[in-house]
Amino acid sequence: MGALISDIRHLEITDDGEDVGGHVIIPNGPLDFFFSPYDETARFFRRQHFNFAVFSYDWRRSLDEASELLERFLVILAEEVSSRIGPGHDPRPRTTVVCHSLGGLVGLLLLQRLKDRVGGSPEAIAEWLHCIVTVGTPFYGTGSALHSYYTGLPYFNEWYGADVVTRVISSFPGPPVAHFLDRRSYREYLLAFAERDELPELDRYPGRVHGGLDAGECDLFAAETQLRYPPWKRRSHLEGALGLRQWMHRRLPEEFMSRLFHIRVPGYETCSEIQWREVDGSTYRLGMAAPFERRMGSGDGVVPIWSARYCYTPSTQVWDIEARTDHTFLMEDAAILAGVQHVAVERSVPREVLERRVRSRQRQVATRQHAHELFARARTGAIKKTDAVLRRHSLWRRFFHDIVLG
Repeated sequence: MGALISDIRHLEITDDGEDVGGHVIIPNGPLDFFFSPYDETARFFRRQHFNFAVFSYDWRRSLDEASELLERFLVILAEEVSSRIGPGHDPRPRTTVVCHSLGGLVGLLLLQRLKDRVGGSPEAIAEWLHCIVTVGTPFYGTGSALHSYYTGLPYFNEWYGADVVTRVISSFPGPPVAHFLDRRSYREYLLAFAERDELPELDRYPGRVHGGLDAGECDLFAAETQLRYPPWKRRSHLEGALGLRQWMHRRLPEEFMSRLFHIRVPGYETCSEIQWREVDGSTYRLGMAAPFERRMGSGDGVVPIWSARYCYTPSTQVWDIEARTDHTFLMEDAAILAGVQHVAVERSVPREVLERRVRSRQRQVATRQHAHELFARARTGAIKKTDAVLRRHSLWRRFFHDIVLG
């Protein structure tokens, strides 16, 4: 809540990669605005008598940093358990890493790091983890956040002005790795499906030059496309994200792949293609419309269905679940959580459809107008940030929904 009540400018990152003004941002838990989208996850697994720990990371920064910290987290976890219970009680061989959204890219990067560290032997990876389960992960990108470089974000624009919001967002080096995939990665994606004699779910490149169904391809990472970005978006972030994406998508050994599972959610209208209009980014000015249109398809509202599967993952390890909520709150859905539990226990996806053991609750969401009015009153001091009205979960569900889905 600090960025709403305090100052979003504290989140800005300098060209040197430092927090602006000496403000140090420490991710000390899941995103939390009087409640967290992951509260139900914790309750669910504790009810099932699972040991449960949360790994947090700074999503503003390169996900490579996050994967390094996750590797260290697993080492520290093993050391802590051994110190309390005794030598020989390493929990890692029984540890399931559950990753929502961008967290799945951190999990994939972890596997790549472990491959480089321990090689591809079954024994080596088995010492590090039981399996990884991703939920709604944009392995091949999402088109939901690109507009924020041009038009900012709801709520924040009203409080700080779109000029401040776009500048701050554009200073983050981490998010560009979740843009739609580059053309080289797309070719590798098609080849992976062809080797298994499977039809690819993505049948044409998702970056296009505006002009209908026959529009040409437009690689979001290519030098010519970078000229379409506004001048305040740092080109070095796009180049760094491209290198990280290509490193992350290297083929993994079979024993590593046997431990990677995906849960995807279809049925929600989701941006599945970006069609660029002709634009010179250097002349773009705030207040102009974003220079692209979105073509919609099926997914979880943020991540297209085809993007939520790593191309080398066998179809037998991909589980499509019809959830009662979209991307933002997937980790509250009973069917999703039951699916994660099944994979954690069995390290497999059942052939039959898993019936819901618990009926997901329909949760209230405040109207957009009501949320804007309350946040505006809080900003002017008419409502104190300790006031109970600002602690209503329905208000923050609206906030999360609008920020994530744009």
